[in-house]
Amino acid sequence: ITTNQLIERTSDTINTMNKMERSRGHFYNWYDTETLAPLQPKYISTVDSGNLAGHLLVLRQGLLALPHQKIISIKLFEGVRDTFRVLVDTLEEKDVALLEQFSIDLDTACYNELTDLNKIKELSNTLTKDFNLIINQLNGDSKTETYRWKCLLQEQFNQVNQHIQIFEPWILLQTAPTNFKDLVAPESNITWIEFLKTAQNLKEYSKEKALKNNSSDENQWFEQFQTALTYSINTANKIISTSENLAHQCNELADMEWDFLYDKFSHLFSIGYNVQDHRMDASYYDLLASEVRLCIFVCIAQGKLPEDSWFALGRLLTNLEGSSILLSWSGSMFEYLMPLLVMPNFENTLLNQTYKGAVEWQIKYGKKTDRPWGISESGYNMINANSNYQYRAFGAPGLGLKRGLEEDAVIAPYASAMALMVTPEEACENLER
Repeated sequence: ITTNQLIERTSDTINTMNKMERSRGHFYNWYDTETLAPLQPKYISTVDSGNLAGHLLVLRQGLLALPHQKIISIKLFEGVRDTFRVLVDTLEEKDVALLEQFSIDLDTACYNELTDLNKIKELSNTLTKDFNLIINQLNGDSKTETYRWKCLLQEQFNQVNQHIQIFEPWILLQTAPTNFKDLVAPESNITWIEFLKTAQNLKEYSKEKALKNNSSDENQWFEQFQTALTYSINTANKIISTSENLAHQCNELADMEWDFLYDKFSHLFSIGYNVQDHRMDASYYDLLASEVRLCIFVCIAQGKLPEDSWFALGRLLTNLEGSSILLSWSGSMFEYLMPLLVMPNFENTLLNQTYKGAVEWQIKYGKKTDRPWGISESGYNMINANSNYQYRAFGAPGLGLKRGLEEDAVIAPYASAMALMVTPEEACENLER
């Protein structure tokens, strides 16, 4: 997606989150997805709040970095190619041949150096035009996957072309009348911050040109140039100011109270808190191989917990075919790998060894039971009175302290997606299977 889409989607999400009722900074575990009203009982989950805080802080850093990113990136066309390949997967063989030349052209775009603005615009326009000519020959049934991905790819081209439009003043300068030849176009490979400063300077300097005796053609060009420049400045301004504002909101949403969930004597977190009963759960998270470690990591980083909390987590080890692995409660991939999405990892540490060992054991257990691997907490085939699927922890026997793990299993695709961080090739093969 383009930067504009990222900002738009993030704004929509955070605006919705700001409308939702919270307690001491924490979101409740369940809400009605249509009204946003909390569902009974109002419950605060320690790990879910910790996961949210950790990921909000990562998002904040990304938003703060965004104004310093290059505006034009090869990822624009690589993203288009990803969507295109999904579309191809939905086609019959006779239709794939229609897209052969387009596929070659798209690959070429992905390997080009994106420095010449004219070439970038021309490339995007040509690909859009060629694709629009081809799609009329593809399946037109609006109920098919082909139709869906065809529409998504069309919209993606529209977004890319809109993204490139920010450089329209630069492109116009290349056809400037004689009177405006000294207005120099900067390089295209610049960041949002650099772009805004350059565009503002160019606008100030170009104002002087409006006072000179220009022909009607020159005035017409200048008016078009000024309109394009104003659009570019407004777009860049919005991207920069909104990303900074969203980063600030992420920081505020990640600021939660933790003392009512924390036992100062054991230095452990409770499982959660029942808001209606004003009661903390009697059970605690006491294992390092648990997703609570992200929560504790974030709280220590925010200065809300002592470092003792990290060392209070249990480090029970098991030996599985020669590998020493930290035991978790349910042996789920989620407990082991979810924090790794955003936490630092260091070679030759117990956690690093555990990540590798847990995935290896899940692979071995999958082979032993003759099915794909990746057992983790998930929705499963049991429904409640409202016909909603239920959800609980599943894990690989041998990794978890919980009894009866071998009785049921759910192979959750997201478990393999997380394992891409540890064993990428094996995870890809497993997803394909």
